[in-house]
Amino acid sequence: MNPIFKKGDIFVVAILAALGVSSLILILFIQNKSSAKNIKIVSSEGTMVFALIDTTVEVEGPLGITRITVEKKHVWISQASCPRKICMRQGKISKPGESLVCLPNQIVVSIEGSAKTDAVSY
Repeated sequence: MNPIFKKGDIFVVAILAALGVSSLILILFIQNKSSAKNIKIVSSEGTMVFALIDTTVEVEGPLGITRITVEKKHVWISQASCPRKICMRQGKISKPGESLVCLPNQIVVSIEGSAKTDAVSY
């Protein structure tokens, strides 16, 4: 009886598996190296851009103050003056291109930067 797999078949499968695993590791490494550089806040009062460092920023909107917190490279809306506070339940963001929105208070918070470019188009 002939075996289903020959030595050459096993070698080819092993090479393809190694290439697949190494490609996956490379993709995950590149995604983790994406450089989030700045936080951009757009409100009815104008646009603010600041570095992604631990801080708290208060932004005035039509309904009052919205507090945006940055801690350990994560950004979230920690206090809002809007009635339903949906923006606070959006959670934390940390990757370039992600954003938080408070429609009633007309505030958009987004993270700029990526591995290939320094800014994400908005």
